[in-house]
Amino acid sequence: MSHPETSPAARYYREVLKGRDPETFAKLARIKRFMERLCGDLQFRLDLAAHPYDPQVVIDPLGLDLDAEALRPLYDLRYAKHRRKLDELEPWPLAKLWDEWLADMIGHRDVIAATGKDLETNPAYSSWRARQMRRVKSEIGRASDGIVHASMAVELSEGCTVGCWFCGISADRFKGYLPYTPENAALWRDVLGAYRDVFGQASQSGFCYWATDPSDNPDYPRYLRDFHDIIGHLPQTTTAAALKNLDLTREILAMEREMGSVVNRFSVLTKKQLDQIHAAFTPDELMMVELVQQQKESLNGISDTGRAHERKVRLEEAGKIAELARENFQIGTIACVSGLLVQMVPKRVQLVTPTRMSARWPKGYRVVAEADFTDAATFRAAIEGFRDHHMRQQIYAHDRVAIRWDIEPAIEGDQLVFRNEMTTQSLDLVDGLREIAPEVVEGRHTFGELLQTAIQRGANPFEAQAALRMLFDNGLLDEEALAPAGATGPAPTSSVAMASAAAE
Repeated sequence: MSHPETSPAARYYREVLKGRDPETFAKLARIKRFMERLCGDLQFRLDLAAHPYDPQVVIDPLGLDLDAEALRPLYDLRYAKHRRKLDELEPWPLAKLWDEWLADMIGHRDVIAATGKDLETNPAYSSWRARQMRRVKSEIGRASDGIVHASMAVELSEGCTVGCWFCGISADRFKGYLPYTPENAALWRDVLGAYRDVFGQASQSGFCYWATDPSDNPDYPRYLRDFHDIIGHLPQTTTAAALKNLDLTREILAMEREMGSVVNRFSVLTKKQLDQIHAAFTPDELMMVELVQQQKESLNGISDTGRAHERKVRLEEAGKIAELARENFQIGTIACVSGLLVQMVPKRVQLVTPTRMSARWPKGYRVVAEADFTDAATFRAAIEGFRDHHMRQQIYAHDRVAIRWDIEPAIEGDQLVFRNEMTTQSLDLVDGLREIAPEVVEGRHTFGELLQTAIQRGANPFEAQAALRMLFDNGLLDEEALAPAGATGPAPTSSVAMASAAAE
């Protein structure tokens, strides 16, 4: 197979790197390590708070050669109001340097998210994914900003050896990995080829872990190289066991330097592990590695899904209020794929999308469809079936128009309001929606019934159809109440046909 064009995310990434000289990178690497201590080391934060007028005595032992005053808005709450306002940060050049870097990294994340859209190759997927993005934003609010809705995640092992207590997707115990044999390598490359053909540029947002840890597969770098060769993008690696096999970890970091596309991530589970990571890697080696700090001392919150939710329930039942507050559970999800979840060991593929945790979906993602595969042909047939039958682009006459479970809809004045704990959305009661707003709130009627009711009440059929389509496109409807796209049943009904039927 010919090497595809380098991905937009990789081009952006390289431009960001090219735009900074080695001295600047060295400064950024040391600021980054300071920020890691600030986030993950409670004693360091207490020491800084105890020395508000002489913070240098706390920072110097880190050996980073940083001017405490030039950093001050990064750690002193009295100056936090200047963060992200680059024109206000001139008096603190190191803080400005860091916030400029963060802005570029957020831009890189947004490019990855945009890469997941390919209207030319797979318009059905692009439309479906865009709707899932709007839905998730209204489900969990600002926590959705970091979700890129990648087109695929692959498990190259079955289960996980790490066993994080907070695992948002409740990874099973480790059962084995997929060795890079000639047979497995051939299937893997065929799977990647089918994925690329069906998803086009959107395939460049995929990655190779899920309820697994990359360190559990010693052949993981070989699979990554195939991914880069076929897809044109080196996928991100996230591991909670960076220290388990240092040679493997360093090989992955070397690949990033060679083919740079994304920032890799190390999950940090304890303060001791943070100390060990800092001892094993220099600031320069970790410059392009994000430390996702999950230890109890960390300032980061924990997504209230999977095993984390199970722990939260136990703490609530035991009345351990202080511990609940310290662990900072937050509404959200760690799932970041609206697309394929490919399990290479049992040979199963699912169509998944993030969602707010519920009894129905306790792991924070919804399984829309699934299929087993045995070879490249059955894999391609499965994912083409997902595209043709489950990636909805429209609503059908027989679909029930029900508002999502997490939303409380209400008619308030001249607006239809959709409210949950995290967000509030309002739609003006325009012509076509005004006539059927009470029935929409009830959530018991089909699209065809609502459209006929609107027509009978004097609404323009095209305006009524557009109003109902607006609910659908904004992800406000319960998609599990909808029939699969392309399924046997009534075809989409036009407004003109419904108007004729109503008149008769």
